Amino acid sequence: MYSKRNNPPVAPKSGWSVAEGGEAAGARGPMKGGERAGDRPRSGFRGCRVSDRTASPPTLGFLTVLHEPAGWAGYYLVTNAWGRPLEFRLSSAVQPNRVQAALYGPTLLDYLHADVIGKALVEKTSLKPDLIVTDSPTALALRGRVEVPVVALRPDGAVPPETRAVTHPRCSVALLLPAAFAADEAGVVARLDATDPAVDLVEPFARIREAVGEARKLGVTGRVA
Repeated sequence: MYSKRNNPPVAPKSGWSVAEGGEAAGARGPMKGGERAGDRPRSGFRGCRVSDRTASPPTLGFLTVLHEPAGWAGYYLVTNAWGRPLEFRLSSAVQPNRVQAALYGPTLLDYLHADVIGKALVEKTSLKPDLIVTDSPTALALRGRVEVPVVALRPDGAVPPETRAVTHPRCSVALLLPAAFAADEAGVVARLDATDPAVDLVEPFARIREAVGEARKLGVTGRVA
């Protein structure tokens, strides 16, 4: 499930598009003060640029994939080590058809969450994170598609096959690491050690859901990703 090999895209292109051509662009909804959702703040965050990553606290990416009426949609928030937002992107909904569901079988969600949605969001975001956190265990397969450690929240403490549990004071629930990338553990711990002690990896996902609700009120839906 969490193999390093890429799954061959056997589904028709039109059935898997995230926006057009598989791209995921930033949210464009208007916000107060002339800012737009998806815009990075113009001041106060320059010390956390990726170019400074070896000498500064880590940049964290938070990925969630939600099942909505129109299909599966992804939301991706990048923050600094203090939890302040740097960039926010979201994908348009992806709805597999019956043929695609039959062809992919039990690997369908891994493919949707990691290859179709997660990889597109991460690649189209201007800031490269030092660690990606997801609340969707099926998105752990993303680790085989990007050169960044990926961990998943596991509130119930269960450890699915092909994963291993990791605990850390920066997270109030258990974390899962792909067993195929067990060597990432030391790096994950080091990045979390460098994260502000007040940060809980669970909290940003509540902010993402709140932002999604506000974006819908503003009509920022559909092709905002």
